[in-house]
Amino acid sequence: KITKSSSLEVEIERGDFKEKEGRVKEVVTSTGSILISENAQKYGEDGSFIGYYTIKVEADKYNAIITQFRELGEVISFSENAEDITGNFVRLEDELSSEIARLQRYQQLFTEVKAVKEKIQLSDRIFEQERTIKSLEDALRNVDRQVEYTTISLTLREEESKYKNIVLAGLSDLVRKFVDSLNSVLYLLVAVIPYTILGLIGWLVARFIKRKR
Repeated sequence: KITKSSSLEVEIERGDFKEKEGRVKEVVTSTGSILISENAQKYGEDGSFIGYYTIKVEADKYNAIITQFRELGEVISFSENAEDITGNFVRLEDELSSEIARLQRYQQLFTEVKAVKEKIQLSDRIFEQERTIKSLEDALRNVDRQVEYTTISLTLREEESKYKNIVLAGLSDLVRKFVDSLNSVLYLLVAVIPYTILGLIGWLVARFIKRKR
């Protein structure tokens, strides 16, 4: 007896979340599966949607359902786990057989004893034994359900906005950058103007001397 569980994460196009979520629920309904839990919310600064879903599906429909979920968008991750629970099932069967045999002995004794006190004691034991047997039978049915149904953990993630990291500059940033640029220009002018003036004076002097000759 092998149980199986899987985890699937799918990225969908931005703006398609509600449509894809509706598709997930259509698949669940049409295949007779069970939606155990769901949780959809916005995340990140750009308000993208993300949804988490836990689904029980019949083992013979598992592959078809996984295929449909894969087609919702781009598969980001997928993992699958299988577990052999045969040993647990056999142990429960052995315990159940032993407890049924004990109940039968109590019932046989109940028909044989005559004292009222002993009958009351046996009646109590029979009642407790029947409860023990029912508990083991429920445990065996649960093991069978684990084999008959597979658990799928599905994550639908809307792709993030391409512009999420672009931040408009604030007015204070623009003013600061303008002032920094203006300061740089002023520093340049202060550094260059004296040399320009000296060069101009030298040119005028040279021209004046040339005329005198």
